[in-house]
Amino acid sequence: MQFGGRGAEAILGFDHSIRGLCFLSSARGGRRTLSSTAGSSGSEQLIDTDVRMSLMKSFGARSVSRSAFAAGVELRANLAATTHTYTDPLRSTSTFRMGYASLGPSALWRFGIGRDAASIQLSSPLIAVVDHPYAPIWASDAMPHLRGVSATSFRGVNGIIAYTLAPNRRVSTVATYGFSVMRYDDVRPVRAVTQTLSAGMRVRLSSTGR
Repeated sequence: MQFGGRGAEAILGFDHSIRGLCFLSSARGGRRTLSSTAGSSGSEQLIDTDVRMSLMKSFGARSVSRSAFAAGVELRANLAATTHTYTDPLRSTSTFRMGYASLGPSALWRFGIGRDAASIQLSSPLIAVVDHPYAPIWASDAMPHLRGVSATSFRGVNGIIAYTLAPNRRVSTVATYGFSVMRYDDVRPVRAVTQTLSAGMRVRLSSTGR
């Protein structure tokens, strides 16, 4: 069964570079209303949160307006709760959850475009711990069901494309497009594709930290 829809979310990020090492982190939370793409199978409300932390070695210029490449690892944690509303006369509901923490390679490319700057970051899970109950959440089922998995059953790719106006200013404007493709092969397999488009402000706290 496939569902799709739109919603709103909030994103907060921080990055810092020192001695050739680059640390990036972000936290995202949002709510979406989903409808079935294959007929009247009810509707869903999705609430999900996502936290990412990357530690990478930088190669190239330190200035944000020059080209530079960085590679390293990313730790990511995600938790999603989906409330499904059925089409029966009572409009009964069930809530399902899925959460995971993954570790895998990450790469970042930053480059200047005139006075502006752009960046592309890609990451992919290599190993993960997954919580994916096969039944709806009940009051007596509050404990997670953790399972260690590898890229053979849990795989995907995450990407962030950002464009920053006048990055050398203390306060600048940033437009960001993010996407995530995830596939989890289990007794009840999960396929998920997420896209986000956001605009915000970027504040330079120091000469290297943002």
